Amino acid sequence: MLLLGAFAVFNCPAQDGGSGGEGFGLQASIFQITRSVQTNINRNFADVSNYNLTPGDVFDLVLSAGIGLDASAGGRTATYSIQLQEDYTLNIPVLGRIDATGKTIPELQRQISEGLIRALALQHVSFTLSGPAQFNVFVYGNVERPGFVVLTPMHRLIDAISVSGGFKSNGSYRSIRLEREGRSTIYDISRFYSHAELKSNPYLKPGDTIFVPDAQITVSISGLVQFPGVYELVEGETLQTLLNLAGGTLPGAHTERIQIHRIDTRGAVTHLTASAQTGPDVAIFPGDRVVVRSISENVRRITIEGAIYGSRLSGETPVQVPDRSLRIDFPYYPGITLLDVLEEVGGPTPRAVAEESYLKRNDTGEVRNLELERVWHLRDEAGNEKLQPGDYILIPLRRNEVFVSGAVNLPGAVAYTPGYSVADYLLLSGGIDPIRGNLGKIYFLAESGSRQSAELTSPVEPGAHIYVGKKWLFAADDVAQNVFITTAWVTTIVTAVTTVLDFIMTYLVPEPAGSGS
Repeated sequence: MLLLGAFAVFNCPAQDGGSGGEGFGLQASIFQITRSVQTNINRNFADVSNYNLTPGDVFDLVLSAGIGLDASAGGRTATYSIQLQEDYTLNIPVLGRIDATGKTIPELQRQISEGLIRALALQHVSFTLSGPAQFNVFVYGNVERPGFVVLTPMHRLIDAISVSGGFKSNGSYRSIRLEREGRSTIYDISRFYSHAELKSNPYLKPGDTIFVPDAQITVSISGLVQFPGVYELVEGETLQTLLNLAGGTLPGAHTERIQIHRIDTRGAVTHLTASAQTGPDVAIFPGDRVVVRSISENVRRITIEGAIYGSRLSGETPVQVPDRSLRIDFPYYPGITLLDVLEEVGGPTPRAVAEESYLKRNDTGEVRNLELERVWHLRDEAGNEKLQPGDYILIPLRRNEVFVSGAVNLPGAVAYTPGYSVADYLLLSGGIDPIRGNLGKIYFLAESGSRQSAELTSPVEPGAHIYVGKKWLFAADDVAQNVFITTAWVTTIVTAVTTVLDFIMTYLVPEPAGSGS
């Protein structure tokens, strides 16, 4: 029985909660369209000239010797249902077995029609595809429902991903791997939608296996571009590539001062400026935020961002320290200084990384460090910078989080809690992956890339990065770990729960008094 129904091509909501279509996947506007595309299993069989014949295809053969005046009483027709066999042969009445290897449907129609008309003196012969063959395709990796899906030769690569629930938030749509007959080919599905490149979205065949890997480079672009949103880049692509994917800049865009905001591992923000002309030479890194502003945008202002209170403090009432970075713009006036701006925003908070604060000039791009403590606490005029139109002041926010990555079930940032150990943060991250995780390879990662061995009982500082290594079997190739998908997915869930319980009992629950020898 044919599968009927509709499936969303992508399973990803808008990032900003609005209708702008800004989400992970294809260019934002295309993404909005394809997200609601209906993948209907019943395809139009009218155009089957390029259809790949597949064992299991069902054809209707209708023979007609003429229609009398009373069709219901004198109609002389016969209808047969014929299936393509594993050896690519068709058993046709009167004609016997016909070899369909390498033939198209129009060629078969012509051969069968001419042969039967000669043999039986028929007026009309109809030979049509009534039901394409069905077969299993295995889809795994970063899709919502990995496993086998039932498809037909009339379905393409994107259909298999759609039936599997669509891409996960970290899935790559530009490096999809299709494994067929011992060969592996990488496809960029975005080119099917943006350039009508049919070869980027191939038809499927029996035995196909599809793997959706992690997206390695994801960046955002906003402002005066055709399609603002979040994009995936592949290694070696640049600012120019991102601008092209976003449909190019709009009239009025300040193409000479495109802003790139970059966050390092400590949470500090770096602001770069580039032009569209140098775009091919400007490298883009994971997490970059690109902004294309308007030429007419008011530059006679001063911007301060980071660990600030946001308004003047009276000193009479307690004030809660903001736990996030704030950004405030002030109109420029001649003579305005750094201290003037700090007064307006209440000054730096206790979470400020004062020694990393800096000022960036809009006109020259010059960056200079600020003596924040000296200016704010000592009111020393020697460090009190006189500001200019377009100046940008950054006071980095000390991260009050702990990062957990590697072979854990829920990698990401976890709120810092004083007194928690490595074991506590691993539990908050869903525990160590029972299949891939190596309990003997737990490290603290430094910003330089170096690592230091950590124990489950090791204390953790704010901003620390805990990394859990993989077992040797999974360290080299992600393909190996997916072998377990088809053979042990049920026991994996049970093992994961058991492992977390054992972990808690072993490391977190003390032995009863008097136990042991």
